[in-house]
Amino acid sequence: MNTTTEDVRPFLDAFRAHLDGYGLPGPYSVRVSADDDRPVEVHLSPGRGALAGALLAWAATLDHPHVELRRYTTAGDGVLVTVCGRMPSGFPIEVWGGLAYDPAVFPTLTAGVTQHAPLSLLHEWTGEVAA
Repeated sequence: MNTTTEDVRPFLDAFRAHLDGYGLPGPYSVRVSADDDRPVEVHLSPGRGALAGALLAWAATLDHPHVELRRYTTAGDGVLVTVCGRMPSGFPIEVWGGLAYDPAVFPTLTAGVTQHAPLSLLHEWTGEVAA
C-alpha cells in the first residue's frame, strides 16, 4: 500500500491532542501506521510498578481499555504488557511496555500466546486496590 502524509495525519493529530489533553506519562517511542487495525502504538519503558501506573494512567483516558499479556523468547525471556482501547477521537491505540518474565508473576503465560488480563492486575502491581 502506498501511503501519503495525509494517510497518517489524522492518527498523528489525534495522538497529539490526546497527549496534550491528558498530561500522560511520556512515551519511549510511538509508531503510527495507516494500514493497521491498531494504527497508533505507544511504547513505555519503566519497571513493573512504574509501568503498571503509567499503563493505568493511559487506560483511564481510553474507551473500552483492556490488558493483553504476551510472553516472548526471541530477545531474552520477557512479557509485553499492553493496554488496548480507543482514544476519544475513536482511533484504536495500544500502549505497551516490556518486563522480564518471572514465573511467579506470570505462572500460566505460555510463550507466543496472548492472554487477556483484568485492569485490576495493573492495580495490584502498583499496590492500589481497584475501584
